Amino acid sequence: MSRIIIPETFLEQQALFNKILAKDTADGSSSVIRPYMDENDIVLSEDETAAGDAADHEALRKEYTGKKENQRQLRDINFKTVFDNMKSGAQYLKKLYGKAYSKLAAWGFSVTVNGRIIYPADVAEQIALFNLYYAKHLSFTTPPSPLVPFLTANEIDITTDNTRATAAATNNTNFKSFAMQSEDQTELRNNFWNPVMANVTGIGQFLIKLYEKNPKALGDWGFVVDSSPQKPKERTSKLIAGATGTFTGIIVGGTFTNLGTTDLQVYQGKSTSGTPTTVNPGEKLGMIKGYSNITVVNTSSLNTGIFKVLAAR
Repeated sequence: MSRIIIPETFLEQQALFNKILAKDTADGSSSVIRPYMDENDIVLSEDETAAGDAADHEALRKEYTGKKENQRQLRDINFKTVFDNMKSGAQYLKKLYGKAYSKLAAWGFSVTVNGRIIYPADVAEQIALFNLYYAKHLSFTTPPSPLVPFLTANEIDITTDNTRATAAATNNTNFKSFAMQSEDQTELRNNFWNPVMANVTGIGQFLIKLYEKNPKALGDWGFVVDSSPQKPKERTSKLIAGATGTFTGIIVGGTFTNLGTTDLQVYQGKSTSGTPTTVNPGEKLGMIKGYSNITVVNTSSLNTGIFKVLAAR
């Protein structure tokens, strides 16, 4: 049984709506979807206005998303070395204190009964931990901080680390602010757009019934039709840090969604030749013609990438 594939990204949905609008306008009174629209109170001119409002909010969403990602990258650049230095310092202190590793709590660290140091996953909490660690270091006068030999031996300027941590905290605050504004614009966009897409989906379902014996006719209206015997499913995949993977059987018209925290590069085909499309965390990429096979690169050297994409079983 044939089924229509509704694209997930706004830009692709917008393109689909525009094709429907153009086709209906060109066909005029003979448009085959007019009876359906009359019965269901669909007025494409009103949807066109709503689509324009949605596009305005989408543009703002993209602007705030870009600013958000910029602040995230700056935060990570500023704090990575600081965090690594702090973890090394914590291990040094643990070795220094020996069986008295409970003393690490005075530096802000959480330690299990077996002496394992637990680091928070949230960046804001990591920065707060560094602040405690740095404050404890500064609290020593006579004798000096037990960290001094470690810092000297490893050429670590903890004052510079503190400056970087402060910058990272500012970046993180900005990141959260822009993320919230991006989410607000997404919600406003969806308020205008979701009713339009409900109409688009309804039109597609009507056309699939109308052209039951000729589903290819839906292509004139911009719809992608899947006639495979098995319904495709969303495939979730992981890529370890720095890894490259090739994935086949991707459904054209589906969507690649970055579910992780690292940037992913998507290449067309089974190799990394050509120019990739970078998909940031939380973003989506439409699988257009030519993307039935893709090669994905995890650009992070630290974190595992994860994504989902519509694929044949």
